[in-house]
Amino acid sequence: MSQLTRTVDDVLKASERISGEITHVAGACFWHSLVGVDRDGKPTTKVLSWADTRSRDDVSVLRKRLDEGEVHNRTGARFHSSFWPAKLLWLKKTQPEAFSRTAQWLSLSDYLSLKLFGNSSTSISMASASGILDIRKCEWDKPLLRFLQLRGSHLPPIADSRQTFRLIPKFLKRWPRLTNAEWFPAIGDG
Repeated sequence: MSQLTRTVDDVLKASERISGEITHVAGACFWHSLVGVDRDGKPTTKVLSWADTRSRDDVSVLRKRLDEGEVHNRTGARFHSSFWPAKLLWLKKTQPEAFSRTAQWLSLSDYLSLKLFGNSSTSISMASASGILDIRKCEWDKPLLRFLQLRGSHLPPIADSRQTFRLIPKFLKRWPRLTNAEWFPAIGDG
């Protein structure tokens, strides 16, 4: 979070001489990240990146217990250690206390949205990188949620493609030039 706030500080300072109002802000984030947060929005796990392959053995579990072709047809994702289903199985097995304390599973951009806007909503782009999005219904895949023993509320709400957000008062005070800015949910970098 501190890196993001410093970056926004730097961009605003570098653009001080540019006239005009900042009306919209957009960003991108690396795909396939995963972090758990508790009911207070505090992290219960470290951020797992797409490159974290510790869940590779759990890919085999998914292949034994589910029909990968059916899941791929619904989500567009094959079983892989970069996607959330394998990561969630691995976390449940290796960090059971953290897993049980987790109220919501988020991408890094969703976590930053929670901190900046008080809302963890995710973009369709970021949701599609989880491996749990039903791409036809644009909602979390119910069969995968059942298999993972999760409810839809354990994942971020999926933002409408036109939905924007506003900064919480703490950040409005820090960045007054962004008082009227609407922020789009981050999209994936892939």
